[in-house]
Amino acid sequence: MPPNDVTSLLHLNTGETNDVDVIAIGLQEVNSKINKRLKDALFTDQWSELFMDVLSPFHFVLISTVRMQGVILLVFAKYYHLPFLQDIQTDCTRTGLGGYWGNKGGVSVRLSIFGHMVCFLNCHLPAHLEKAEQRKEDFATILHMQQFEGRAASGILDHDLVFWFGDLNFRIESLDIRFVKYAIDSNILSQLWEKDQLNIAKSTWPVLSGFQEGPLNFPPTFKFDVGTNKYDSSAKKRKPAWTDRILWKIKSPSVGLGAGGRRPSRGVLSVSQLCYCSHMEYTVSDHKPVAAIFAVQVSTPPVEIYVADEWSRPEQAVVRYKMSAGFHRSSWDWIGLYRVGAWGLLGLEGVVNNAQHLGVPSELPPTSGCGCMAWTCALPSPGKPWQLAAGFGPASGGSNPAVPSSSCSVGPMGSKAPNSSGAGVQGTAGCVQGSPWCKERELSETRAKAGCR
Repeated sequence: MPPNDVTSLLHLNTGETNDVDVIAIGLQEVNSKINKRLKDALFTDQWSELFMDVLSPFHFVLISTVRMQGVILLVFAKYYHLPFLQDIQTDCTRTGLGGYWGNKGGVSVRLSIFGHMVCFLNCHLPAHLEKAEQRKEDFATILHMQQFEGRAASGILDHDLVFWFGDLNFRIESLDIRFVKYAIDSNILSQLWEKDQLNIAKSTWPVLSGFQEGPLNFPPTFKFDVGTNKYDSSAKKRKPAWTDRILWKIKSPSVGLGAGGRRPSRGVLSVSQLCYCSHMEYTVSDHKPVAAIFAVQVSTPPVEIYVADEWSRPEQAVVRYKMSAGFHRSSWDWIGLYRVGAWGLLGLEGVVNNAQHLGVPSELPPTSGCGCMAWTCALPSPGKPWQLAAGFGPASGGSNPAVPSSSCSVGPMGSKAPNSSGAGVQGTAGCVQGSPWCKERELSETRAKAGCR
């Protein structure tokens, strides 16, 4: 059963999630007995229902969910970002019993967030100290097996940003249980990091190259006596370990033209971890919840658009814009206004006739011209029904412009929200926002698009 209160688990009581726009929650070992699965197939499972009830007052809606037996991944987003979340797909890979059983494996949700390809991967890997190589093999299998439709980011590691989390089950090698507990009690956790199997694998195993993780400044999250904060006192006396983890990886910028003639990716510039912690107050499982919050910085768009005056109709709009030094202008360039619906652009409303060039700002990086997709936006006035954004791409249409402006405060937020059977939640919450309008717009607002050919 889920805990009665997950407010602190999702950091909703601290205000840390006020600026967060996407939350991914990973669960493992959720009750998957046949009678429970039949009930969940007919009705929303208890975990999903709980998180929807808790997050909906904060303007979050469930974007996608995927389940493989007891492994569940939920992705939520603020409702006003819905038009700019595209290409949502899910996948799952079984690795239990040689790939025939889904008690172990990985589930994923991938999507385009304002033009950036992001993948959330929730895994439950094999247990026990001696199974480190099996854990690595299973992870490699998951990466190999999971493929998505379309040219953009067909594999997990092809995405601009990957968040990998779950009950990864890596243990602490070489040290006996007495020293491990002494190090925990004495708060000398750094002596345990050096023997952590995942830390060792990151420096020696090529598949994990580029994956990053914040410092483990919280005690090992496994294994506890259920209902207490005491480590395992059973006859087995399992050694404490950081089994529950959250990692991320940024894709290196592409060079030249890729598959399908894709231009170099402008992608994600940096990821900063603002928080990485466990929640000792939850005692309903033998695991402790783990959470993280991130800030993600993305590249500056090649064109920035500003609204000069208040306006309520397209023909009244006065637009000012800046272009990067590398953007190639054309007499065919245009700025059009599109009305935004819940799941995308609803149609062209008009073309801006009064546009004023403000010059080339030196701080903007070079771009590849009209093949590059980008957008920015500004509010005409609080409460007005129109919204302006600019995207550059082929005049014939193509992809919707959707690359955000220069910064975003992202926060993976996850936790191990355990139940009596050991279920846990990890996840990420993130924000990808280019300007203040992201928090204020209504779904019926209009977006401007600039194209070239």
